[in-house]
Amino acid sequence: MGKKIAIFMGAGASKPFGIPLTREILPVILDSIAQGNLFAENPHSDFPPAVRREMEEDLLYFLYSLMPGLQNRWQEYENAAAEKKKEIQFPLITEILSLVDHLNVNNNVPFPVKDFRVQRENSYSAKDLNYYRRLLDRAIYETLKDQPYYTAEEKSKLDRFVGFVTQQISAANKTALITTNYDTKVEMEIYRQNIKDPRNVDFGFSWRHAEEDTGEVIYPTKETYLQILKLHGSLNWLKCDLCDHVYINPSGNIIHQSFRNETDTLNSCHCGNGPLKSLIVAPSFERDVRDSNLLHIWKSALEAIRNADRLIIIGYSLPPEDIAIKSLLVRAKNSSGKTLPKNDVIVVQHGESAKAQYELLFGKDRFTYLSGGLEQFLSSGLS
Repeated sequence: MGKKIAIFMGAGASKPFGIPLTREILPVILDSIAQGNLFAENPHSDFPPAVRREMEEDLLYFLYSLMPGLQNRWQEYENAAAEKKKEIQFPLITEILSLVDHLNVNNNVPFPVKDFRVQRENSYSAKDLNYYRRLLDRAIYETLKDQPYYTAEEKSKLDRFVGFVTQQISAANKTALITTNYDTKVEMEIYRQNIKDPRNVDFGFSWRHAEEDTGEVIYPTKETYLQILKLHGSLNWLKCDLCDHVYINPSGNIIHQSFRNETDTLNSCHCGNGPLKSLIVAPSFERDVRDSNLLHIWKSALEAIRNADRLIIIGYSLPPEDIAIKSLLVRAKNSSGKTLPKNDVIVVQHGESAKAQYELLFGKDRFTYLSGGLEQFLSSGLS
């Protein structure tokens, strides 16, 4: 019988494959609005170009009204030389989302309606925070969605990492890929190289296949050697608000279907309800995971880490506000009933800044810390 491997991936784990870090998302959004291509056309009855452009302008006015200094910061960034741009600090997208979510939870508005409408005559009411929140969700999706190309370096790292994962599966090691990320690059490549039928993957909950017409509910199989547990949802999932089932598209992202202005067979459920909704927990300090499907995933992730013979954490810095993840790791560690050897608890980061946090979590000299990122891990002999 093989070993049990748990691989926990934070935002830094996707950076080597071309996905922006959290601190990079807002500048990408602002640049895309400036270029007039943030809300790219989605297939099958998306909003007309003029409406999508108005949505971009609505989002920009909202951001500048929420944080007036952001406009000056962006102008400074645009005028800076290339080598100076990295020195200009933008608010994290988590800060903006948290502020909007906090206002929503408490039924507050950020500024007087009349003042905001003076700036933009045709804007939506400032009371309609859900509209702007949805624009932010779509902006994040457009920023994180898979690009149709890789650089040679990104492709090489992706192939090597997926090769490591598929090697574990081939060796009959029960492997749990646990991630806070929405993107699908790693799993799509795993399907291509190793897992031909997604029914052989345990996603932590029952699901429906987005590319099949039967509406069959697919349940996790105990025979699988691969779990893909996405704690905050995924770009290739859509959820029905009526029957609570999730559609998964193993071929690529489908979240754009939730942003369309019409309902048809592509964004409706076999139970008759539509449109289907995105299922992503945005990176907000106010986030609260209550969806029944996600709760199953979190429980499966806890069990996978608790029973692991080897734990590998990649690109996750243990930020102070992420209490839910810290709680997950603490409970898994303290309920496992075993102490793993130092070389079987591996933390992969860029730099030393997160090491002190992991020493508090695991104890000093009780884990292996690699500060050279994914490249060091893939070349270390520990992979």
